[in-house]
Amino acid sequence: MVELLLAVTVVGTLMALATSSYAQIRKKALITQAKVDLTKFMQTFERYRTSNGSLPLSLADVGLAGQRDPWGNPYVYLN
Repeated sequence: MVELLLAVTVVGTLMALATSSYAQIRKKALITQAKVDLTKFMQTFERYRTSNGSLPLSLADVGLAGQRDPWGNPYVYLN
């Protein structure tokens, strides 16, 4: 009975550690994805500026309307 209690305690502890690690890894992945998105936006804006001589007035001008960040919020662009 003591062995079973010990095994359950060890498994519970390992699960708590795994859950914490997973949350940290997921957070880092979301931040990395947001950075990639912003880099893509900057490149798109630069191409637009090169072609048109000025920055776009909105995300719709460069075909990025409706884009959402990794957390599900819409990206906002202010010129």
